Amino acid sequence: MVETEMQIVARGKNDQDFEVAKFFKQAHETGQLQSTEDLGKHLLNIIDMKIEPGKLVKYSEG
Repeated sequence: MVETEMQIVARGKNDQDFEVAKFFKQAHETGQLQSTEDLGKHLLNIIDMKIEPGKLVKYSEG
């Protein structure tokens, strides 16, 4: 998961009105969110890789 404006909005929702708000709050509190900068760097690494056409690329490979 990535720290975005949408994440902030989701965490601000009432748990009764938006049941998964608890999940988003927990992810934030436990440091599970990735920064947009880190995600961007990771995606650029994947783009620079020489990958066979049609090959499935796992996030952990970048």
